[in-house]
Parts: sequence; structure tokens; C-alpha cells
Amino acid sequence: MDPIEASGYQGTASVEKVDGKPVLVVSVPDLPAFSDEYYEVWMATLDTTTMVAIGTLNPGEEGRFILPAGMDTASFLVVGVSVEAFDGDAGHSAKSVVRGQLAT
Repeated sequence: MDPIEASGYQGTASVEKVDGKPVLVVSVPDLPAFSDEYYEVWMATLDTTTMVAIGTLNPGEEGRFILPAGMDTASFLVVGVSVEAFDGDAGHSAKSVVRGQLAT
């Protein structure tokens, strides 16, 4: 995944099969920790008009996320990580740090 604007962060994302289930594996080394914000992993369509929150990513850790049953990974090829506030708003904050396309 490539950095967004001047974030400077880069990462990797891939989908693996584990026990027959698709698992999204995300790694973004060097993300700083926040006391009042967190990182959310998203999958999106190529035009990013449809986005699905997949889970939270802790700084310094590789994230492994079992994808929702029935999710068409061929349609959701974009993976991104955003900075989110603890504000109860489940929508994307528009503060992305990395985004990239899964290999097909």
C-alpha cells in the first residue's frame, strides 16, 4: 500500500485462505500510537464509493481479519488504513494514511 499525501507510511495487504475462509493480512510498520485515535482497516471498490470497515489495526502489529461471509473480494480490491476518533461515528474519517490495490 502506498502513502496518502505526506503520511510517509507504506504497508502490505494480501488475502490468504485459512481453513477455507478468506483472511485479509495487513501490515503497516512504523505507525505511531495515539491516545485519542485508532487505525481502522477498510476494503473498498475500485472507485472507493463503497467501503466496508474490516477491523482495527494496532501500531506495530500485523492485522489478520477474517472477511465477512459472502464478501466478494473481486469487487473490493482496494485496502486502506485510516485514522479514526473515538467519537461513535462508524463512517470513514477521510483521514487515510495508506491505500493500495490487492493483486488480482
